[in-house]
Amino acid sequence: SIPVTIDATTATGVREYSDPQFQNLAEIELSFGDGDVFLELAFGPSLGVGTFPIGGGVGCEIGYVSDLAQHDVSAIGGSVTITRYDNDGMAGSFTIMMSGGNELTGTFDVDWDFDSFEP
Repeated sequence: SIPVTIDATTATGVREYSDPQFQNLAEIELSFGDGDVFLELAFGPSLGVGTFPIGGGVGCEIGYVSDLAQHDVSAIGGSVTITRYDNDGMAGSFTIMMSGGNELTGTFDVDWDFDSFEP
């Protein structure tokens, strides 16, 4: 088991829009990396408070660095619980089951990164 705690100082929350007027939300992303572990969660535009399964509405990328090389790890299940989703950011927790029987768990409370607009 690998416990990870993500907070606003170590994670980035981004809402990506498909237009310059910020009317058509395309994707919501939460990214974390500390040099050893990389985690990205991607949500569709209809996100709200609740619990969402990994792979069923939540995309997940996991990687770790060993011997100066990055290795990708497959998520085979788990869920993300959103407890706050508003104009300022989002908060919640996650439990991600990985191939090999390992589990990645943690919490997050991030503010939106308005400087990362990607039309």
